[in-house]
Amino acid sequence: MSCNFSRIPRPGFYPFWFWNGMQNEPEISAQLKEFADSGCRGAVLHARKGNQIPYLSDRWLELVEFACEEASKLNLKIWIYDEEGYPSGNAGMRIQKEHPELIQKCLHFAYSATDPASPAYAAFSLPDYRLLDETAVPVGTPALRFTIAEVPRHVDTLRPETVKLFIELTHEAYAKRLSRFFGNTVEAVYTDDESFLVWNQNAPVWSEELVRVLEEKTGRCFRLLLPALIADLPESAEIRRLYYLTAQELFIRNFIRPQFDWCRAHDLIYLGHLCGDEGPRDRSIKNFAFPELYYCSEDVPSLDDYLLDMKDLGYLRRPYTGDAF
Repeated sequence: MSCNFSRIPRPGFYPFWFWNGMQNEPEISAQLKEFADSGCRGAVLHARKGNQIPYLSDRWLELVEFACEEASKLNLKIWIYDEEGYPSGNAGMRIQKEHPELIQKCLHFAYSATDPASPAYAAFSLPDYRLLDETAVPVGTPALRFTIAEVPRHVDTLRPETVKLFIELTHEAYAKRLSRFFGNTVEAVYTDDESFLVWNQNAPVWSEELVRVLEEKTGRCFRLLLPALIADLPESAEIRRLYYLTAQELFIRNFIRPQFDWCRAHDLIYLGHLCGDEGPRDRSIKNFAFPELYYCSEDVPSLDDYLLDMKDLGYLRRPYTGDAF
């Protein structure tokens, strides 16, 4: 995949503009004037915790339209933050509520005793890691067991139907109301904390789509690949690499690129950052494998800046010399 960073906004400050209360027209006008008077080039309109206007409702879209009209008068750019909070992709958790089959999932694992009354998704004997039928061995047999666990905070970003719903509920809703502003006042769509598995999951991602593609690639039963993800076996390096690169391939192809393509088709810049891009590396691998392919699937590569967390605040005492996006 080649990278083409040809659509870059003009350098300037674009602060996150939290809509986290009972927004109204006079307050929106006043805050936009403050942005303009402060030298900002635009603002990233961002639904946030505390918001009292139902997200993506008629009233919400009416206020966003008003904000665009006012921003146009002030020569300000509006970037649409594509979610209510973060991570991006679930339309204010509406997708999980209406399509529970698309809730994100991972594989919890543990070295524990077999339980024939409640068999795991996959269990393996020790120390040879052969696939076990838990109902055919004595209760309490030592094993490596895998169970599928839901991650309700987000959606399955490996299945193509997920992004179709996300775009329909979010991007198309804005397009119906704001299309006349696209490519001028509305300059960009900002996406946040993208990943194939959200933060703090000490487990591999799981998806029906991942199972299907890995079985096609390897010609093997998916379950038989699992011990190599956890134990140090002769094929562990090869299997781990294949597992996470395949998850990344599906994430980019089925979730990120459709959003990028939609923005291109509507004359909008697409940018944002990955969940866990600040590290540490082991977490980044579980979340998105590696970032370069993602950066090539947006117009402006972006990441979280956590240097402000330096305990001595030394970062704050250094002169700012770069551009902000």
